[in-house]
Amino acid sequence: MNQSPQSNTVVTCQELRIVSDDGTLRALLGCTNGLPHLQMYDGEGRVRVEAQVNLNGTPSFLLWDEHSAPVISMGMSQSEDETRGITIHGERGLPVLSLTVTDQNEVQISTLPFRRHDDQ
Repeated sequence: MNQSPQSNTVVTCQELRIVSDDGTLRALLGCTNGLPHLQMYDGEGRVRVEAQVNLNGTPSFLLWDEHSAPVISMGMSQSEDETRGITIHGERGLPVLSLTVTDQNEVQISTLPFRRHDDQ
């Protein structure tokens, strides 16, 4: 007998792992200590994309390079002014540019000194 899957099926779990055909972990959706998070991995098993929400509901989103250093990070502050921000990171994950906007629409753009490995 051929039965079609139910359209309202629910899966309840603390962690869902998505793997490729060869069994390599490619994505993880989980909830640890009450904190939901999503991670996506490259073919070498390194986290490249991460999204999470903390206990007070503040979200964050990160992009990582192949050396596990942040490339772009986005989030909101936990203060009353609910500052929103994006940071672009350079070599070794050092922040080089930051854009911040408050709930009063005040904008701040900050460039940070960037030093190469061989700079003293």
